[in-house]
Amino acid sequence: MHPEEIEKYLEAGRIAAAARDLGASMIRPGVRMEEVQLAVEDLIRSRGAKPAFPVQISLDHVAAHDCCPPGDPRVFLPDNVAKLDVGTHLEGYVADTAVTVDLREGPESPLVAAAADALEAAIARARPGTPVGVLGEAVEKAITARGFHPVVNLTGHGLDRFQIHCSPQIPNYKENSRLILRSGTAVAIEPFASTGKGWVDDLGEPQVFQLKRRPKSKDRLPLALERFLLSLHGFPFARRDLAGALGPEAVEDSLALLAERKILIQYPPLAEKPGTRVSQMEHTLLLLEDRVVVTTDPERPPISL
Repeated sequence: MHPEEIEKYLEAGRIAAAARDLGASMIRPGVRMEEVQLAVEDLIRSRGAKPAFPVQISLDHVAAHDCCPPGDPRVFLPDNVAKLDVGTHLEGYVADTAVTVDLREGPESPLVAAAADALEAAIARARPGTPVGVLGEAVEKAITARGFHPVVNLTGHGLDRFQIHCSPQIPNYKENSRLILRSGTAVAIEPFASTGKGWVDDLGEPQVFQLKRRPKSKDRLPLALERFLLSLHGFPFARRDLAGALGPEAVEDSLALLAERKILIQYPPLAEKPGTRVSQMEHTLLLLEDRVVVTTDPERPPISL
């Protein structure tokens, strides 16, 4: 990996960390969820990067992919456990990070500690040549040691230029996979801890979207919509992104048209059973020949190999 590429990954990580920390500091009872998401995205853009996906906040039994539509009235409640998921990219070089704020249990939340312990255990084992199953086993042991269950059908993942999800998948449980971590790559390690069974299903209306492929002339899309989609370079988007680019009145018709053309991927929220609580922690790691850098924890010294 060239030094210029490394620096872009590092800067994307610094921006993602700042955005994550801003968002976490805003999560308080009575604050609108949409306000936090917009503030985080504004900070990312003000630092010269772009969101790698729409900022997402998932509450309680919802583990991931919840994203406020424009004008969403929801506010944080005193007993929420809120997961904030943030991605940035700088010229396509990606950082992905997440944090959980437990408004009921506070900073000493055992559920949040379980995901944090799991993340640290996996980072401690993340080296080029290490099987991904070794990281999954570390995650599972750390979470079950605190009396919770890992969410087994959510995973960490590789990152590449203009790609938010690629090989290898990094499981959150012990798995006999032949995949190994490789030097010169970036990965996101992403443990989820649950008071439930550790399995999520689709729940409700999709709020995050992505194209299956680049638009083609045969799709006959309106020019403004095509230009917006090309500007994303394949990254996911939300209704608020469409509204900002095309106007609120064009959002639903645009989504319907893309679905009709069979080029739209739709991501509904992913949830455990109601009444359960889920936490998430996530960092991006850059795996180099001589060191491992946690790009979304800029104060952490590189891990020498």
